Amino acid sequence: MKDPTRGGTAVALNEIASKSQLELEIQEGQIPIRPAVQTLCDVLGLNPLHMSSEGKFVMAANPDYTDDILAILRKHESTKDAKVVGKFQKGTPRVLMKTTIGGRKVIQVPYGEPVPRVC
Repeated sequence: MKDPTRGGTAVALNEIASKSQLELEIQEGQIPIRPAVQTLCDVLGLNPLHMSSEGKFVMAANPDYTDDILAILRKHESTKDAKVVGKFQKGTPRVLMKTTIGGRKVIQVPYGEPVPRVC
């Protein structure tokens, strides 16, 4: 489990892929990004995966336990929208995003200083 506050979801996912020594393929349409956040990022030219995600977490789990974990998380208001956004596979430790139009792109960690915390 990783906290995506510093460096955002991209950093958290890349750290998980690196430590697991596996490739992580995520699905663009599955990542929960609020419409207002996506709109603001589009206007400012920012990647929402590089933004701080206060009060959130990213979890990697054995696929055999996915249904049980999701059932538990969905019982709580703060995690009721939990979902699977990707899967691990053999390959270079990195994060690949399968886009909504069928392409694939590498999700790298942000360059330079992370966006400052809001609070």
